[in-house]
Amino acid sequence: MNRVIVGLTNDEGLYTWRLREVGGYWLDDALEGTLDELAEYIGGRPCEVWLLIPGTRVITHQMAFSPQERKHLVSITPFQLEDSVATDVDLLHFALAAPGETEVAVAYTDKDWLTALLEKFSAHNVDVQVCTPESLMLPRNGPGSWCLRFDDQVTVHYGDGLGFSIEPGLIMPALEAMLSDIDPPEQVLLLADDKFGLTNLKAILPSEFKAQVEESLTDTWDSFGLADNTAINLRQGDLARRLPIERWWQEWKTVAIVAGIAILIYAGVNIGGYQALKAENVKLRQQIEQAYRSVVPRGRITDAEKQLKSKVNALKGSSSSGSAIQIIGRVAPLIAANKDISVKSINYAGKRNELRLDLLSKSFKALESLRVEVEQKGLKAEMLNAVAQGDSQQARMRITQVL
Repeated sequence: MNRVIVGLTNDEGLYTWRLREVGGYWLDDALEGTLDELAEYIGGRPCEVWLLIPGTRVITHQMAFSPQERKHLVSITPFQLEDSVATDVDLLHFALAAPGETEVAVAYTDKDWLTALLEKFSAHNVDVQVCTPESLMLPRNGPGSWCLRFDDQVTVHYGDGLGFSIEPGLIMPALEAMLSDIDPPEQVLLLADDKFGLTNLKAILPSEFKAQVEESLTDTWDSFGLADNTAINLRQGDLARRLPIERWWQEWKTVAIVAGIAILIYAGVNIGGYQALKAENVKLRQQIEQAYRSVVPRGRITDAEKQLKSKVNALKGSSSSGSAIQIIGRVAPLIAANKDISVKSINYAGKRNELRLDLLSKSFKALESLRVEVEQKGLKAEMLNAVAQGDSQQARMRITQVL
């Protein structure tokens, strides 16, 4: 993701920034303006915001620790550095780099100042993902390499997570004091806007700097090199990034209110409808009980509707008998008119609405003639079997209504 690198200026209300790609190359010219203008520039760009803190505002320190202290570095750091800082540790904000085996780089700055600065950005809807010392952005060519830049201040990057800025007149004694505790660099990269700056840098280097010296004329932005150094991100602990809930609420407040009103209306309508249906159901049950009592004045009511249906069904006649009479009424005249056929037995199956006749006839032709005549009456007639017995035919016929 691309990054907008933001720096502070001598004017408290103005900032300078430039857009950079992940590979370290600049995508735009440097701009200067207010936070409102910065917020407008960022707009909907998919990018991170990196805020650089001047080396004069933040101090870095290499802190040793024991293996037992490794898990508690965050909590013990203020107490470990308490004797080496010139103010109350409660007034400072501490941030750690990734710890090594026995040492860790620590950066600290004025807590109230940094808190107020980040709140300004947040108030203008500018979300700062990375907040890091500007000195750590200077390029180094390995563990034994230092980088010094000369402008209004001399900025030094001398180790992983270690750097500072100081006035040019104080840089020589500062470097000499450092050399009493650490080894001199194997290589030194000097950066400045012009040859005058490079000349001044070389003039203030201690004599102990026997390293190979490399010089480069470059402006402030290009001196940051191609590799973005995030050895220490000051957005830790109390100043870690928070979810922008308040900004999200402002953006979605209207939608949330409308959705809430809609839910309340929907719930109110459904509750009202439920109450109305419930009242109507009670009224209907009362009417059913009144109807039941008009028929059965006495007795216990358990389920009036079911009991009333049982009473009504008990008063209805069987539909089977009616169907049997209808079929026989159609078939009997046909048999009576045929002198060659006599009935041995009649059987009616009510569940199947089926009439079965055992017939005796002088010929099969008479039986078939009867079957045809029955079907002409709108019934269905099937000859189940026919057996010859001497000069006569015995047969069974099934007759059903056509649905």
